[in-house]
Amino acid sequence: MRGKSLEMESEYMENREVTKTIKNQQGEIVALCNDGELWSPKLRSIVVPEIELKINRYYVKQENEEIEVQIANGSESKKLLIANPKQGNINLLMELPDSD
Repeated sequence: MRGKSLEMESEYMENREVTKTIKNQQGEIVALCNDGELWSPKLRSIVVPEIELKINRYYVKQENEEIEVQIANGSESKKLLIANPKQGNINLLMELPDSD
């Protein structure tokens, strides 16, 4: 499998719907969740490389549209998880309920 291009490898990427999050005391998202899935919860420290390496794709559903979770640079070189719809400056991940 070494000779495969990233395009071919991305065909095997799993699509994971995010329905809840876990936030720390500062309000930062530290894990993505979906109660109905075995992969949940998934820590940010694992999600970030999975997204960067195109191993798995995470998304939030909004009005039948899949809004991809992306990585943004925060303060002190910290990588943050965001899901911004095309219109607006909202992070849909912050709107999701907290996981129990």
